[in-house]
Parts: sequence; structure tokens; C-alpha cells
Amino acid sequence: MKKDIPKIAEPDEANRFKGLLRSSIGSQEFADMTANCYSRSTNLAMSKDWRTFNEFCQRHRHPSLPATEATLLEFIEHTRQTKKFSSVRRYLVTISLVHYLFDYKDPTRSRQVGLVMNQLKIASYTKVKQTTPFTSEHLAELHKLLSSSDEKKDCRDLAIYFLLYECALKRRDLKSLTARISLKMMKVTV
Repeated sequence: MKKDIPKIAEPDEANRFKGLLRSSIGSQEFADMTANCYSRSTNLAMSKDWRTFNEFCQRHRHPSLPATEATLLEFIEHTRQTKKFSSVRRYLVTISLVHYLFDYKDPTRSRQVGLVMNQLKIASYTKVKQTTPFTSEHLAELHKLLSSSDEKKDCRDLAIYFLLYECALKRRDLKSLTARISLKMMKVTV
């Protein structure tokens, strides 16, 4: 996730950003801190992730910048109770980036943090659940429900379900379809 982002070297700028990080940094300030190298949505997510980590540190009276390995392990243990592996990993990417910007030792690179993350990753594989496939029984049930409706939307939705099923389309495939109706196909007489 790190790009060619310049580290924050100027002391006044570093102090300003550290103050924002310790209080409540917003997405625009995060964009300024990362030299506008990320998209708006990425800056929004990273600022939120940092605020989550910083609030945890404040509640438990740990410094968030620079963070220690012990603080990070405690944070991982706390967040794994309610968050998925991918969210915890994203938090660590943000924490790593912030430490990189200020040239602090990266606590996410420690051996113990790596082991805990590997254990969490393995544990998350057992929680993966296969999605139920859309079958002809589902289509028949939808047909029963929607075919007698007088609403145009229900008729349209039923046609979409049949199209999805018969052509084995995904939603993104359906979205990219365009209708090209020629006059010959419509049998229009002028």
C-alpha cells in the first residue's frame, strides 16, 4: 500500500500532523499527510482506521505514536473479537504507513505480530461460508410470487431474474448489458 510517499521531515509539519493524529484526524488531513498519493475513499478509510486505533490507545493509556509491539498485540486481540481478518489487516497497514511517514520503527513488522496475524488468518478460513447458489427452485418460487403482480417493477424484476439464471450472469455482468433493439426485431411497420 505504500507508494513513493515522502516522509515528513519538516519539524513544524511533523508536529502539526502528530497533533492531528493524537486528536482526530480527518480524511483531508490524512490526504495532506500522505502527499495526496491515495484516493479520497482510501484516505477516508485510513483516517477512520487510525482514529479507531488512537481511541483504543487512549482508552488503555498507551501511546499511539510511536506504538509498541505490546500495544499492537493488545489492539489485535481486542479488534479480532468484532472484526474480520481483512479489517484487522487493514488497520495494521494504516498503522504501518503512519509509522513510516514519521520514520518510527514499524511495530507491525515484529515477529510476534506476524505470528498472531497468521493465527488469525488461519482461524478466519474456518469461518468462510459458501454462498447458496441461485437454483431453478429459487427461480420457480420467484415466478410464483411475482408473475401475478400488476406492478411493472415486479414484471421487470422477474425478467431480470430469468435473464440472470438462464445466462448464468453475475450482477456486474447484468449491469454491463446494453439493449440493442433493431426495428426488424421489433417488427415495426411504418
